Amino acid sequence: MSTRARVRPKFEEALRTAREVQATAPPCQVILTVYEMKRLGRDAAELTTLGDHLTAHA
Repeated sequence: MSTRARVRPKFEEALRTAREVQATAPPCQVILTVYEMKRLGRDAAELTTLGDHLTAHA
């Protein structure tokens, strides 16, 4: 799916699954692997914002 899309159902599903795994096994670290960085965002600013959001909600 294009990174220009603001609603990305598969990405949201991956985050939801990661949160569920983290909730059932709190001492374990959840790692989300992405094939290409460009699949997450269009530029460094967008990737930084996403990283900050994920860190804040970890």
